[in-house]
Amino acid sequence: MRITRLAVTFAVLAFSIGCQDKIAAPTQGFIAIDTGGVSGADVYLDGEFQGSGLDELGPLPAGTYAVRLERTDYEVDPATDLTVTVVPAEHVTARFRLEAIAFGSIAVVARDEVTGEEVTGIAISRETSPGTFESTGFTTPATIDHLPTGPTKIRLASAGLAPGSAVPYAAVGDLSVNVVRDEVADLAVELAPERAVLGEMFTYSLCPNCPPSAEKLQEMYADHAGEMFVIEWHTWSILPLYDARWKVRERFYSGCPESDASCPGWPATVMHGGDGDAPALMIGSNDATLLEYDRRFEARQTACDPLSCPVVLRWVATDVSSGTAWIKWRSAISADPLTLNAVLLENDIETATELGGPGNQPFFEFAAREIQTVSVSRQDGTIQSFPIDLGAPGSANPHTVVVFLQSEATHEIVAVSGTR
Repeated sequence: MRITRLAVTFAVLAFSIGCQDKIAAPTQGFIAIDTGGVSGADVYLDGEFQGSGLDELGPLPAGTYAVRLERTDYEVDPATDLTVTVVPAEHVTARFRLEAIAFGSIAVVARDEVTGEEVTGIAISRETSPGTFESTGFTTPATIDHLPTGPTKIRLASAGLAPGSAVPYAAVGDLSVNVVRDEVADLAVELAPERAVLGEMFTYSLCPNCPPSAEKLQEMYADHAGEMFVIEWHTWSILPLYDARWKVRERFYSGCPESDASCPGWPATVMHGGDGDAPALMIGSNDATLLEYDRRFEARQTACDPLSCPVVLRWVATDVSSGTAWIKWRSAISADPLTLNAVLLENDIETATELGGPGNQPFFEFAAREIQTVSVSRQDGTIQSFPIDLGAPGSANPHTVVVFLQSEATHEIVAVSGTR
């Protein structure tokens, strides 16, 4: 017990001694440096250099000090030392006005990382004071003139959807650039697509348990524009929208024998290939299962930063059912062998008039109608392109395309793109 009391006493003394200047008996103060929002000025105290871009000096013993600021290509007012008196336990402010007298330019160009195409129309903002960005009034590509020299930051607004694709570009963060007097600084920005997730549901038009799952996936699709894709594989052979290839796809995940037509049950839903999920297929539509859709989506969507994921996939549509799948291999991955799958989806299928009979949903969305599969060999550090033609749609209903790169061994879906 005595040791405990001594330790507590020592801790209190140490706290008191350590905080004496600031709290217990203040004898020091601070000088706040106000530059009117201009950053990067060199700060001198009593003729000695203290640092660049400082917004505060101290703690300093109470007394009188001389503060001076210098910044290349700026006129500083006052140009000489500013006398400041430090008061104990207080902040006093040394105010300066800095006005730029020399200027440079920044040329901003944005390109799609995968296709190399120039991306136009992205609003450009510039940091005008620390943490504050204001619109330049320009969009990419643009040359912004009459900028004060020195380090600055550029921010691009949300780039929206990539041309020919429904996947938006990911934010690239603030971009640092140094403006040089009477020169044009080039700022080339590569834009990568956001990371998208694929949900697949095995169903059929008369499935009594499937509507809640279908509605949940439609809701997720709407809530995560461009970052969520859905495929409905109709796998009951006597009903419309069935294709024997869809049943093969179902067994790819379930492992059910071909002789057991009712295995694994409906609806059976897998999120992004289900690699690492136990079980991969989520059977049924109870509340807990529907909540699991959200959890798995979030886990997959945030599994890697879209700016550093090892593989980038971009679908560039030529028309409603054809286009080019572009793959950029940023770094090595272990998911070999890989297949590139392109699926044509039919949407807004009215059950009563188009399927020739009743169904448990008035409309069906995301119904798989055609698939094309290409074996892909990984080539690190390269960009590959694959032309895809899924044939003419069989109806006037809206059709979309989803493409995804998947491991045959682990079922992991590496990347997803498509149209909406």
